[in-house]
Amino acid sequence: MSALIVDQSARGSGGRYVPEGFWPGYADAGYCGASFNGGLIRFHDDVTGPMYRRFLLGAFPQLAAGTDVLAFDWHGRQIATQGGSDRLLLADPGTGEVVQFTTVEEFSTALRLDAGHAALDGALFDAWREHVGRPGGQLPWDGAVAYTVPLYAGGQPGVEQLEFADLEVLWDFTEQLLDQVRDLPPGTPIRISM
Repeated sequence: MSALIVDQSARGSGGRYVPEGFWPGYADAGYCGASFNGGLIRFHDDVTGPMYRRFLLGAFPQLAAGTDVLAFDWHGRQIATQGGSDRLLLADPGTGEVVQFTTVEEFSTALRLDAGHAALDGALFDAWREHVGRPGGQLPWDGAVAYTVPLYAGGQPGVEQLEFADLEVLWDFTEQLLDQVRDLPPGTPIRISM
């Protein structure tokens, strides 16, 4: 990936969305509701932003007030803002963790260069698309590629452990599961049945 390429066939249904207390530059540039590079990254609009902000804060109640969502990647990870801070967070439904991701400036630069593909684990996305026989395939706006069993619940990493998932179902499941295991001691075995 050398630059962002707009996906014409995948788009959100909402309008402009600026995360709470955050710089409006991405919204001003028309990124709201846009998908890029086959679904590698998609920017929230005024429909998905409020919904995934609720999921994010439900799954990770320790996040500070003013935390909001900016975008999401192919893995369903939410790129989150922290009010007026220039630091971005990455909330991962596969690991059950929120980590410091990068600064807004570094993120903007990475999106314009090859670093965006690497920062969003694009090589694994490409490998999964090859694995399922869809090289270069496009994710729908509301789709993600998730672990069949989350890593924090004993799942294993690897392309063969990934499957297509509905993004809303993934985050609803993540919120419920993290709520159930949040207070368990590390290493406690859990069983997931569906």
